Amino acid sequence: MKTSLKLSILAITLLLLNCENKHKTVIDYKFADKETAIICGNSDEAKLLNEALYSFEDDITQFYFKQNSNVPAAYNRFFKLAAANRVKFEEIATPHTLEIFNALKNNTDLLKDNSINYNSEIISCLSENFQNKDLKTTFHALVNTNSMEATLFYPALLPHIRSTKTDRNLGLYVALDFYYKNLKDLDTSQLGKKEESSNVSFPNKAIKNAPIQKNATDHKGHEGHNH
Repeated sequence: MKTSLKLSILAITLLLLNCENKHKTVIDYKFADKETAIICGNSDEAKLLNEALYSFEDDITQFYFKQNSNVPAAYNRFFKLAAANRVKFEEIATPHTLEIFNALKNNTDLLKDNSINYNSEIISCLSENFQNKDLKTTFHALVNTNSMEATLFYPALLPHIRSTKTDRNLGLYVALDFYYKNLKDLDTSQLGKKEESSNVSFPNKAIKNAPIQKNATDHKGHEGHNH
């Protein structure tokens, strides 16, 4: 009787472990040799978040500035196109990026119904470590009043978008809120079928309804204009 009970418990345990493993996404960490930029979450979460950051930067750099690998310029171009809803996610994203997105979805505290939970531990950790104090204050004010949306935070963030080169927590926030959460409806059959030229022109209305402070212009944001 005792042997039968033990076998039953063992069988149930193995079944539960098998079910749990089915929901886990196996990631090939291609950027594990990179410097650890993000320390939020536990060790496994931090490892995934670092991979998410570097994979995002690799995607946008390969797409917009493949020849010279200009990461800050890639951020600048991606971010302005994101404001105009002109990011071609199917053409930028890679299978590896989708693997990361599927792994991120397992964290229901971070991504709920494929939307960012701004009150999650990870987002709270990232925002608390933003280097710019004014940006941090604006972000927290929006979150605390339940007003936080990517479109509302965009005007405050735009002048600082190039600082993502040094502010890695800000860079990951951009990756999560403007890139990864938008990968949910991708047509995977279209991934990487086209390659966009680096000579992208922005219409005057590219940044609609985005009031920018007079002293907060992006002095280096000319890469996307045709002169």
